[in-house]
Amino acid sequence: MAADLGAYRKWYPPFLTLAGFILCCYGLRGLGASFAITRWPVIPARVVQSAVDSVSEGGFRPRISYEFFLAGRRYLGGGIDRPATADHPASRSLAFNEAKAIATRYHVGQELLAGFDPENPSRTVLHPRFNWWTLAPVVLGALFGGFGVVIWRQRRRAIETVPTP
Repeated sequence: MAADLGAYRKWYPPFLTLAGFILCCYGLRGLGASFAITRWPVIPARVVQSAVDSVSEGGFRPRISYEFFLAGRRYLGGGIDRPATADHPASRSLAFNEAKAIATRYHVGQELLAGFDPENPSRTVLHPRFNWWTLAPVVLGALFGGFGVVIWRQRRRAIETVPTP
């Protein structure tokens, strides 16, 4: 029995529009977090560990640990470009040479500035700057959603212009 392609095609526009909306929402969340990092205050920190770790995906990650003192309390940080959490490590998997090059930039005892989240000082990052890649999901979501709306409108126009017998 042949499948009715028209029945499948009528779901394309709503699917694309919904997928675009969801992707935009996801992207806006990351965009907001990336922008918030740029407003974090910075504090002097000192590198206490600089090494390269092997990860299960077959690559390597630089492990940079640094300490800073805030209101008489010692904090340890590990985020380089973005905050490290249990779910998201501080950096992605790299080739050994790349990870080693990053680790050698930060030698033990080096003084530097680290940004910290004022609401949770354990969330830190060495380079508090905007991550332009957080725009990608927003742009893709807008494209998907826009494409879905355009197809939807074209389909409606085509249906309205078909003469009825």
